Amino acid sequence: MSQLDKALRKFEAVEANLVKLEKLWDLLIKNIPNGINFGSNPVYEDACRSYEHILIS
Repeated sequence: MSQLDKALRKFEAVEANLVKLEKLWDLLIKNIPNGINFGSNPVYEDACRSYEHILIS
C-alpha cells in the first residue's frame, strides 16, 4: 500500500468520525434539560459516552 493510499484511508476515517461527532453533538444539544433536572437521561448519558469514546480513539 502506498503512502497516498494510507493517507487517504486515514482521512476517510477522520471524516467518518467527524460525521459521527456532529450527529452526537446534535443529539446532546437536544437532550440538555431546561432548568433544574433531578432525574437522569439515558439518551444524553449514552451520547456523552459515545462522544468521549470517539474523541479518545
